[in-house]
Amino acid sequence: MMKKFLAFASAAVLAASLGGCSKSEAESSAAGSQTSSEENKTLTEKMMDNMKAGEYSIDITVSGLESSGDTDCKITAHDGKTFTSLNYGGIYTEFYSIDDKTYLLMPDVNFYQISDESKPFADGLFSIGEGDSLSSAKTENGETTEIYTSVDSTAESGSTDEKFTFVYDEETGELKSITSETSSGTTEVTVNSINWSGADINLPDLTGWEDMSDSDSLDHKSQLKLSLYYMGITEEDLDKAGYTYDDLADMDDDKLAEALSDLGVNIFG
Repeated sequence: MMKKFLAFASAAVLAASLGGCSKSEAESSAAGSQTSSEENKTLTEKMMDNMKAGEYSIDITVSGLESSGDTDCKITAHDGKTFTSLNYGGIYTEFYSIDDKTYLLMPDVNFYQISDESKPFADGLFSIGEGDSLSSAKTENGETTEIYTSVDSTAESGSTDEKFTFVYDEETGELKSITSETSSGTTEVTVNSINWSGADINLPDLTGWEDMSDSDSLDHKSQLKLSLYYMGITEEDLDKAGYTYDDLADMDDDKLAEALSDLGVNIFG
């Protein structure tokens, strides 16, 4: 049961952390290839130009992701590398995109995972895609709002309109928020801060960490530790309740369910 839950939890966090991307990297690239004279560019097009330069530091809060509450996210790009940190539903995760690889780290429990792709989180989140068109632009109350629309052909009920609303400070031109309305629901990104310079990005020493790429390779105790973290239970919580990871690892399913019930969690029902 623990392996099954671990696989589900891993997929959920990965999907949620990448689910904010409204468009694929290929679509964004295609949109960026459309020529537009500098003086006629929208604020969103100018923002995309800054993103493509590959030097930025962004602090955002994402709301609207299913059952997670607000998600705090920090994104940095520098010297061809990107770093993203997410606090999603109490689960703190870091992503390093370096040399065509992505490293997923969970520093609180010393687990990591490596994939042979590099997909910077911000590339899809802060962009418009091929087929998106500017449907509205207005300035009022100190804000400039640009609305882009497109057709979502992946919607289960057939093609539906998608809407992406970018709000900027009228005086500074700085991005304040992005609201995405698609067949998957509404997601709002509040931009707490954004500047067009990055900082050094260095992968920490992973000596002593456990590779969670293949959950079957983890021993029972490690699987349990990681699964509990996905449920928001830390070693400190166990200690307060009088348990250790070793205690729980030695329990059968019934006793484990009873112990976790004491901690307010039911993973079997």
